[in-house]
Amino acid sequence: SDVCSSDLPRCLENLLKWVRIKGMIAVNRSPTFKCFPIYALSPGIDDQLQQVHDLYVGDLLSHVLKQAKPHQVWLTVQSHPTIVAVASLKNLRAIIVVDGVEVPAETIEAASQNGVHLFSSPLSAVELIKLFTLRDSQRY
Repeated sequence: SDVCSSDLPRCLENLLKWVRIKGMIAVNRSPTFKCFPIYALSPGIDDQLQQVHDLYVGDLLSHVLKQAKPHQVWLTVQSHPTIVAVASLKNLRAIIVVDGVEVPAETIEAASQNGVHLFSSPLSAVELIKLFTLRDSQRY
């Protein structure tokens, strides 16, 4: 079945599971998933495959630390290694770096060392949310 054929939380959870099961690391190649232009940079660890609750969009790290909730997937234009520490502290399920922002090797390495799922996408946060929402609404 299509990895993205269910509601938003399940879709995000399936994305994470698919990356972990397949061990898919695709940097600057074709998208990792047919349904979304998302590239997996770091596969994370198994215990992060628990339930995904929602998306969180934010770029100011202090605000993310205050407002993001555990089990969310974080969409941001920030790409420095500090985002990995923030995601770990907040128990976020994954980070998707949006707007085609280049993710430095240090950030990918930090994510790998800390077991954080890290993705990139050429789309904006709004465009990705629209895609997730569209897939979610087609279910009904």
